[in-house]
Amino acid sequence: VAIIAARGGSKGIPRKNLAQVNGKPLIAYTIEHAIQAEGVDVVVVTSEDAEILDVSVEYGAISIERPSNLATDTATTEAVLQHCINALEIAGDTKYDAVVYLSCTQPYRKVEWISQCVDALRLDPELDSAFVAYQTHKNYWYNHPKQRHQKFWWHEYSSRQERELLLEENTGAASATRARIIKNGKRIGGNCKIIEVDRFNLDIHTEDDLTIARALL
Repeated sequence: VAIIAARGGSKGIPRKNLAQVNGKPLIAYTIEHAIQAEGVDVVVVTSEDAEILDVSVEYGAISIERPSNLATDTATTEAVLQHCINALEIAGDTKYDAVVYLSCTQPYRKVEWISQCVDALRLDPELDSAFVAYQTHKNYWYNHPKQRHQKFWWHEYSSRQERELLLEENTGAASATRARIIKNGKRIGGNCKIIEVDRFNLDIHTEDDLTIARALL
């Protein structure tokens, strides 16, 4: 089962998940990606917003109404996924082996990434999770509240070709985790497979991000 979390109270861009991107709402891209992916049997959108749920059904998803306490700024994705899989299984009187998590604000993905995550769990029963990650050569710093800025990953500066790569986790673009782990309130288990991908993480939170999305999608 693929679960797409889409609340109505987005702050950076009001009604962001329904923003028009080249003739259709932003959320439609992720619903379509999930439907097209091999290995995904059911596509679900969880939201507290009636309009988002109605639009999601129009594009082929099942809707699960989310309680208001899971639609706040502080509600975690893990809690939202946990509620959704439990509600879905109770409503349908069925059990799911794995949960694919997709964020509708991260639509710059390839459908094959989703299938690769699902296949990884199918082929290795010992695996808890699989998710995509993007290689980066950048330097990251931590803004410590009581000390000077600290470099997150310390290496001497060198050429891009010589630098050791970091991997930027991008679970919202594509990830799959055993349902039992999601039910325990975790998004990722301890035994993971990382699928390295060749696209950067476009995560839409500003009007500039939307402009980029309209150019790419």
